[in-house]
Amino acid sequence: MRRPGIRIAAIHPDSHREYRLAQGLPRFNSEWIELQNVSELPVDVAGHFVINGGGYEFTITVVGRESLILRRGQSMLIFTGLPDNPRDPARCYIAEEATRVFLQRKEYIWSVEEDVAFLYESRGDYDKDPAAYLDYHRFTRQGNPKEPPPTPGG
Repeated sequence: MRRPGIRIAAIHPDSHREYRLAQGLPRFNSEWIELQNVSELPVDVAGHFVINGGGYEFTITVVGRESLILRRGQSMLIFTGLPDNPRDPARCYIAEEATRVFLQRKEYIWSVEEDVAFLYESRGDYDKDPAAYLDYHRFTRQGNPKEPPPTPGG
């Protein structure tokens, strides 16, 4: 693991998903992952790659933009679902202190019981060496255990 400029600050699965699905009210934006710039310099996160314990993967891309800069200390939320305004084709909203990106999925991707996410600078970095991740975050319903860093896919 390399020292991250960007870290995974949190994974937030939708703990009420069973109720929402039973009521026909899935809220895929009730689950998200938070990334945070912990370096002293701005970091372009466009092209960064995330993979979770279930094998779901995505590359951070924003329609109509080549870059997505996080300033020092700034965070971004990556929501599973669609933007709140379905008429808005944009996938990214830049706020004063937060960036929101929507994966536009119609199914949950984070496990409510336990999951892990690995962050890489690019998909190519993962393909070359899965152990060369920038950061990882393990979520469990009981809290985040203190244990040695995991091996992706293991």
